[in-house]
Amino acid sequence: MAAKVPSVTLLRAFLGPPTKRIDKLHRKQKANNRIERQESEKRALTIIPLSFAASEPATSSSSSSPTNSTTAALPYFIHRTKSRNIPVYETAKAGGSKHITTLRKCVGDLDVLKTHILEALKLEPSFVDPRGQKKQNVVINRLTNQLIIRGWRGAEVKEWCRLAGF
Repeated sequence: MAAKVPSVTLLRAFLGPPTKRIDKLHRKQKANNRIERQESEKRALTIIPLSFAASEPATSSSSSSPTNSTTAALPYFIHRTKSRNIPVYETAKAGGSKHITTLRKCVGDLDVLKTHILEALKLEPSFVDPRGQKKQNVVINRLTNQLIIRGWRGAEVKEWCRLAGF
C-alpha cells in the first residue's frame, strides 16, 4: 500500500513559518545594515552628477533642460525597468556580511560609466583588504552589462541616475 502524502497544513505546522534572510541575521548585523542604509540615504542628498559640474553655469541661461543635453552627450545609457524604475538593486551575501549594490541594464561604454560613478560616489578605485589582496570598489560584469558596487549604495546611485537624466 502506498504511503499517504502529508498535507500542506501539516507540513507548515512541522516546519514553521517561512523566514526571510533578514530574520536570520544577528541583531547587531541588522542594526549595522540599518545604519549603513541611512548613511547612504544621507549621502544621496549631497550628490551632484559629474557632468553637471562643468556645464551648470552655461546651461542655466538657456531654456533647454540640462538633463537632456548631458544624457545625449554621454557614451553610455541606463535603461529603466518595465515599471519605469531605475535598475539599482542591493543584496547581501556571505551571511549578510558582504553588501553589494548592482546597477543593471547598462549599455555603451561601461568604463566611462564606472569612472563617473566612482567620482560621483567619491570612492577610491581600489583598496587593500586585511589579507593584503587588492580589490576594486566598482567591478564591471561585461557578460551581463552590470556594474557591481561594494556597500549599500542604492540610494546614492539612484539619485545620481535621476539627476543625470536616466
